[in-house]
Amino acid sequence: MRRNLVSAIAAVAAVSAAALFHLPDMLGAHPWWGTRTGLIGAGIGAALFLALRAGHVAARTMVLSGGIGLLLAGFPAFEGKRLFAASFGDDAIAGRLWYLGWIGIAAMLVISLATVFMSSQR
Repeated sequence: MRRNLVSAIAAVAAVSAAALFHLPDMLGAHPWWGTRTGLIGAGIGAALFLALRAGHVAARTMVLSGGIGLLLAGFPAFEGKRLFAASFGDDAIAGRLWYLGWIGIAAMLVISLATVFMSSQR
């Protein structure tokens, strides 16, 4: 259990640091909430990681699921941005997709990183 917690903390620290240094903004998140989505997603990802570990999900399955989830979360983030920009900021649903997509990206990144960190602590 201690190894899981340390891995989750390390992954949250890495994703939060990236968010605080505006990496999501540089990759396409909105500058007003890019940091916020990274921090919210990091917390959600840590909770999901710990829940999956409590359920004894295999590390290989978690990394694979996190990677697939990262790709799936990227679609609404980038498509939402495209639709929001095309509507000149009037499409609230596209803006919400863009926002929630970036939260999903951060959450899936934490799950993947925490699993890799956990596997390397053996």
